Amino acid sequence: MADAVSGAFLPFVLSVFPENCCIVAACVLIYYDNICTFSRELQYMWGSPTNIAVALFHVNKWAISIWALVSISSAFMPLASYSSATCTTLNILWTALIVLLALLWAAFSGVRMYAISLGHVWLSSMVCALNLVPVGTNAWGFFSDTWYQMDGSPFTAALCNYGVSRSNALNARFNVTTRSCLIASDAIVIIMTWYITFITGGHRTRNAQTPITTALFRDGTAYFLALLVLNVLDIIGWCTNAFTDVAGFLTVPISSILMSHFLLNLHQMAHGQDAYGEHETSVASQDSGLRFAHIVGPMGGSLEICSDSSYSG
Repeated sequence: MADAVSGAFLPFVLSVFPENCCIVAACVLIYYDNICTFSRELQYMWGSPTNIAVALFHVNKWAISIWALVSISSAFMPLASYSSATCTTLNILWTALIVLLALLWAAFSGVRMYAISLGHVWLSSMVCALNLVPVGTNAWGFFSDTWYQMDGSPFTAALCNYGVSRSNALNARFNVTTRSCLIASDAIVIIMTWYITFITGGHRTRNAQTPITTALFRDGTAYFLALLVLNVLDIIGWCTNAFTDVAGFLTVPISSILMSHFLLNLHQMAHGQDAYGEHETSVASQDSGLRFAHIVGPMGGSLEICSDSSYSG
C-alpha cells in the first residue's frame, strides 16, 4: 500500500509543483514591479489626460494584477472551499483575463508600429493582425474546447483540473502556430525599429540623439529578445512535451510588464523627463522624436525624420 501511494505521489508532485512555482514567480514579479513603479505611475499617469497610451497602461495594469490574484488563488486556495462551480468560475475568469491581456498587447503593438513606421497603416495592421492570433486561439481553445472538473487524488479530497478535447499533436501545432505569429510580429517591429533608428541617427550627431529614439532602440531591442526567448522556449516545450506551460505562465506577466514600462518611459519623456538619465537637447525635443498627440498620447505620433537644415540654428 505504501509503495502504491509513493508511486502515485511522485507523478502528482511533478505535475503540480513546476506549474505552482511558475505561478508564484509570476505573481511575485508582477507585484514587485507594481511597487517599484508606483511612484512614477502616480507622477506621470494618474491625473494625465485620457488617451490611448494612458488607457492601455491602466487597463493592462489592473488586468495583470487581477490575473495574478486569480492565479495564486487557484493554486493555493484551501481545498475544502473548492466546488465544481468555483473551479469553473476561476478558470473562466483566468482565461478571460488572458484573452484581454492578449488583446491589449495586440493594440499596443499596432499603435507602436504605427509610431515607428512613420504612419504606415498596412505595416501596423499586419503587426496587429499577427498579435490578434493569440486572442482568437486562446478564446477558441479555452472557451469552446476545454473542460473543467473536480478530480480526486491520493493526497487531496478534490483537485480543480482542466483539459482539452483536441489531441496532444493538434494542441502542440495549435500553440506552435500561435507563438510563431508572435515571433513574426516581434521580428517586424524590431527590424523597423532598427531601420528607423539608424535613418534618424544619420541626421543628427551622437550628442543630439533624442531620448525617444533611445527608448525605441533600447526598449524595443530588449523587449524583443526577452519575448523571443520565452516564445522559443514555449515552442520547444510543446514540441518535446517536456514542459508545456512553464514558459506560457511567464510570457503573460513579462509581456504585460514590458508594455507598462514602455508606455511609462514614453509618457515620462512626454513630461520633459528623460527616463534614461540622459541629457535631452532642445533641438532634439523640438525637431525629432514622437509627436505626442493629445488624442493618442505618446504612442500615437510618427517618428519625424528631419533634414539637416533643421539643425542649422
